Amino acid sequence: MNPIPDFLPALVESTLDVLIVLEIDGTFRYASPSLQRVTGWQPDEVIGTNAFAYIHAGDQAMVMGILARMLGNPGVESQAEYRFRHKDGSWRWVQSLGTSRINDPRVRGVVVSARDITESQRLSEQLQQTQRLEAIGRLAGGIAHDFNNILTNILGCAESISERDPDGDLGRAARQISGSAERAAELTRQLLVFARRQVAHPVILDLSAALANQDTFLRRVLSPSHVLAYDLQPGAQVRIDPNQFDQVVMNLVLNARDALRAGGQISIAINIRQMEVGDPVLAGLPTGSYVAVAVADTGSGMLPEVLAHACDPFFTTKEIGKGTGLGLSVVHGIVSAAHGRLHLISTADQGTIATVILPFAEGEPARPAPRERTPLPAGGGTLLLVEDDPGIRQLTTTLLVGAGYTVVSAEDGRDGLQRFQAHLLPFDLLITDVVMPHLDGPRLVVEARKIQPGLPVLYMSGYHEVTMDPGAQVLDKPFTAARLLARVRSILGQRTP
Repeated sequence: MNPIPDFLPALVESTLDVLIVLEIDGTFRYASPSLQRVTGWQPDEVIGTNAFAYIHAGDQAMVMGILARMLGNPGVESQAEYRFRHKDGSWRWVQSLGTSRINDPRVRGVVVSARDITESQRLSEQLQQTQRLEAIGRLAGGIAHDFNNILTNILGCAESISERDPDGDLGRAARQISGSAERAAELTRQLLVFARRQVAHPVILDLSAALANQDTFLRRVLSPSHVLAYDLQPGAQVRIDPNQFDQVVMNLVLNARDALRAGGQISIAINIRQMEVGDPVLAGLPTGSYVAVAVADTGSGMLPEVLAHACDPFFTTKEIGKGTGLGLSVVHGIVSAAHGRLHLISTADQGTIATVILPFAEGEPARPAPRERTPLPAGGGTLLLVEDDPGIRQLTTTLLVGAGYTVVSAEDGRDGLQRFQAHLLPFDLLITDVVMPHLDGPRLVVEARKIQPGLPVLYMSGYHEVTMDPGAQVLDKPFTAARLLARVRSILGQRTP
């Protein structure tokens, strides 16, 4: 038997692990000095108290069961992971290895070695979250292409019916169908943004101008009793996808609306801010200029435990059917991808301020696209349309022919290349889906431009992970006739007089 070395106390005091001896009922008899480093408690503060008073209520039953098994099996080691209350009130994850020494006359208790695994637990949770995001991303990406094709057909047919009977029952029903399809498309976009799989097209955008352009649509989602107020600083420009900025504002406004009581107010402020010491919203960001978009409401606010999970995917306090729980997580995903941050301040019964911070961008801002539909003149030219979905191919052909274009259609990339090679005259525009069997859109473009250099191209995409040529023009599915024809005329240089 090895004698107890004289330097044992020095080893105990310097070890990173916490060494503990418990009575059979869980009372602390001994704790090494490292207890203070891990839990904030001095050993003298816990001696004589029961260990279960410091263990999270959700973990107590599990730890009690392990202690009972150890007491029934002296000498057998048992491992456990649980939350232990720090002196500052926070919870630390602890991993312990315990052995019952009740039959050892020198101990007569349970010996436990414990270590802080809070950081590794956090990293593990982040990994699990990343894996969940990846799984959802694969699922969202898998359905988005086909689902957006279906929605494009629904929108196109509903739009056609509405135009034929604008004031009748069929027209009203068609507009309801269009509204439902648009909401379904928005949900698909939110899933793709949440999973970081939406293709973004960032430009330099004056956020105040973009928000003013969105005003009519924001007011449509509010009731007449709600007040929407603005404080917008011109020249507040950042680099972001305009459609994604619209999503950010709409999601924040919808959240604010749902928190409002009758007669409440939503205020949206956009301003340019400089990094200053002590600014809690910009704390930790690099020195420079930023644009802050603050959406404040006078609603019900959030309790601290709700605020802590507000950006968690699918977390919602709304009734079933009233929310997806994706709103703030989508905002967080878009803002993070744009190298910004989302800052939330909320007080129960007083309201919430959601502030989006984005880096200021120098340069000439892009002009926001007009929201209202305007008449378009008849077009002209010969177009090659390549689309593997028969419904979209027929619908798009009908729309383009009706607008005055000559259209040659093909059912996939290989068929499209054959028709391109067989056509005697140059095409004015190639319109192609991105993901297709046999030959995808980007590879079709490469082959077609070998024959006709400089060929203008418009991609149609419901979702893709295929690399396209730099500066590619993309029409996102689902699209309406107005968006299709406007993009075609824009590329061909045909403008509305």
